[in-house]
Amino acid sequence: MLGSQVRLVPLPVMLSLAIIAVMAYESVPIVVWGAWLGVSVALQGLRRYVFGKLAVLTRLSARHRLRVAVVVNALNASAHACSLFFFPVFTPFERAVQSMLYVGLGLASVLGAAGYMPFTLTHILIVLGPMYALWAWSATLDGGGLIEVMIPVMGVIYAVTLYLVSRRVFRLLSSVFERRVELEEVLSSAESDARAKPR
Repeated sequence: MLGSQVRLVPLPVMLSLAIIAVMAYESVPIVVWGAWLGVSVALQGLRRYVFGKLAVLTRLSARHRLRVAVVVNALNASAHACSLFFFPVFTPFERAVQSMLYVGLGLASVLGAAGYMPFTLTHILIVLGPMYALWAWSATLDGGGLIEVMIPVMGVIYAVTLYLVSRRVFRLLSSVFERRVELEEVLSSAESDARAKPR
């Protein structure tokens, strides 16, 4: 499933990264945001390649392939989270746009991975946690107000909700998959019995 879903992800991710880079253009040295964008795009390409290969590498166990996918996903999330170093120099509007993009990408990642919990926790711990911590920090600065206080509170609620939804989606899809396997076994057994009967 990850192999097929990954084909849908690169375009919105690349556009989101480009938007963040454009926002950083005037306030962050080009060597910094350029390096971040280059590494992020390269890792996105690596993710697409590895996930595509994992789908066909059946000689590896499913557990081993999932471990590799989790590591690659964590590398991508870490690259994305590096743009949070731009947060202090962003305007409140730019911070809101950056946050909106990462909330959206996180939801897409969770749903694309069928609620697989290591992907969800990677996004929550590596991207959302630091991002909402920065919002809380911004509330302590001059000009910080109620909005800067409420956003981290909302972020905690969102992270818990994302976790719960992810767990529910994974359980539901796991149950559907298990029933499908059981049905295929029953059908296969019935076909074998039908062929074994004398005509």
